[in-house]
Amino acid sequence: MSLANANSGPIVSGPSKFDLAIALFDRKNGARGVEFHVNAPTIRVFKVVIQMIEIEHDSGESWNIYGYTTGEGAAKYAHSRKVRIYFRTDSRQGSFAFVS
Repeated sequence: MSLANANSGPIVSGPSKFDLAIALFDRKNGARGVEFHVNAPTIRVFKVVIQMIEIEHDSGESWNIYGYTTGEGAAKYAHSRKVRIYFRTDSRQGSFAFVS
């Protein structure tokens, strides 16, 4: 299964809370993507430009993230796809789902 053919899957590693904040708010030099590592045999990393983050739980570690893939590096197969991510910053794990 490649990421290009996957509609959803697990995230095994991702950015820190600080990196998420910087990616969302620091846009001086254009959009900044963050990398998510997924459990797929052919593509293991994709980069996401974040458009919105919402608190999923009052723990301050659980988030719903909305954005789009950038198409850099191995993620060229997932170029410019809208994505919804559930992500925990304490474990740096979660799941992704591409949005049609």
